[in-house]
Amino acid sequence: MYLGYGLEKRAQVRDREHVERLDHSTGAPLDSKSRLQHYAQEHLSATPVYRETSRGTPQHRRFSSRVTVKGKTLGTGSCPSKKAAQQPPPEAALFSLAQPQP
Repeated sequence: MYLGYGLEKRAQVRDREHVERLDHSTGAPLDSKSRLQHYAQEHLSATPVYRETSRGTPQHRRFSSRVTVKGKTLGTGSCPSKKAAQQPPPEAALFSLAQPQP
């Protein structure tokens, strides 16, 4: 997300979406995948769908992940580890959904 919008905007979204929205009932913050699922089900009557792919040799593997809601891709990510590749898509999707639609 910071590549497209800059580090400052990414920090603003992180603060707004992660820090301010703590699940105070358990004392733990909801991760971006959980928050996206809650939002999509409550406001869009849909469930996010994640797709993962990998390329390269076993020594130089690259994982890609994307999330779609109602057939529209809202976020993508690509990293050397599968777990790291799964983090950017829901964050980008939440950022996209937070933007005013024309």
